[in-house]
Amino acid sequence: MSSEVHEHPRSEVIYRYIREAIARGVMTQESYADEVRMQFERLVPQPMRCLHFHDPEASASPSRALATNRKHVFRWFDPEATARMPVDLEEAVVEALPEPERTECRRELGWRLGLWGSIRRPLDASGDYCCLGDLAREFGQLSTVAGQMLANGGELGPQDAADLPELQRQARVLQANIQALIERADRRTAGASGASNVVHYPQETG
Repeated sequence: MSSEVHEHPRSEVIYRYIREAIARGVMTQESYADEVRMQFERLVPQPMRCLHFHDPEASASPSRALATNRKHVFRWFDPEATARMPVDLEEAVVEALPEPERTECRRELGWRLGLWGSIRRPLDASGDYCCLGDLAREFGQLSTVAGQMLANGGELGPQDAADLPELQRQARVLQANIQALIERADRRTAGASGASNVVHYPQETG
């Protein structure tokens, strides 16, 4: 359990990644809200859904349906509004993000709960290569960030205050990939010894 006190709520973390994806030009507010609708309908059984989205394809006015969904979704991220995002929506609003924002958002939300944020890979050989490739790439990126900071004064200090959050983020990503590799090795070792208490996680790509 994490004892850290957070400056911003979880919804603000998600909204930051939404803004980043929109700024990159890979989605609009309307297209994102429609993806939230589809993810929500996929993830939450119909009898358990706490709100109703409008399906543009089933609407006499698709543009109006998209606009209404956009209004519903983005009111949850308006700091001046009284509406708050229902907890059952969190998975959908995260899964609706494009990559790399989706993976980064998953990790950050996990860290806030004191978790490693490890991203599961397929349990076959492709997952092994993916895990090792990610580990090598993230180590290279962390080395670049840390090297640039050490070149500026020869040590980590006050002069690096603006760059420390990125160093911390890269270190946590590397930590997550190391944990993923450890978990893969643990599963293989336990499987080879015939252990019966191995936990087999669902196959999921990060």
